[in-house]
Amino acid sequence: MNTPSFRDQQEEIQKKWRTSNISSSEFGYQNGEQYEHIIPRNLWHETLWPEIRKKLPEYLSKNKIKPHTGTHNLLSSWVLCANLYFAVETIPVFRSLMLGFLRQYISDAIKDITKVELEYSHATLSPEKLLGEKNGMRGSGQTSPDVAFIVQTEAGNGLILTVCKYTEHSFYPCSARRTTSSEGKSANPDPKRCLNPAISYDFHSNCHQTEWDRKYW
Repeated sequence: MNTPSFRDQQEEIQKKWRTSNISSSEFGYQNGEQYEHIIPRNLWHETLWPEIRKKLPEYLSKNKIKPHTGTHNLLSSWVLCANLYFAVETIPVFRSLMLGFLRQYISDAIKDITKVELEYSHATLSPEKLLGEKNGMRGSGQTSPDVAFIVQTEAGNGLILTVCKYTEHSFYPCSARRTTSSEGKSANPDPKRCLNPAISYDFHSNCHQTEWDRKYW
């Protein structure tokens, strides 16, 4: 008998969890299909830890952050990230625990956590300015770290950028390797060129992101 994958194990755990934590037994939809581990979209707040259930939506609204479209999926890495790390911003004991973790595993020069931001975007270096991403908004259609820990160190301020994954099978391929156009972005006529060696570190001939005015190379 094959051992269930990590994803399958987590799905079974979440199915059991929903029976006593979600107010509706109705299956929700994702990509046009109903699944037991998907809840009705309007109940996504019930997937949040009760201690952040009120403060997190307020934070999202205040900072004009759009939560991911899959927050009603009990395997959502976005919800996992919020449940794990938003309390570091709002509850002192969690901030103390995270500070100890960062000092032990990142650098003992870290003295304090001054702020925690979900879907981090620098105040003056927006994704549009920094990466050339002209569309979307914070949390949707733009590149942003899932969570950022703004810290104080012996040498000054520091920034720890973090990506949070749960049951994803990969980090997914580059969006510019598709051969069809989408949302005003031109198709890539030759995705194979992406793997060619760059000549003199010039990626313009290889990377189709340059056609979109992106700055990823």
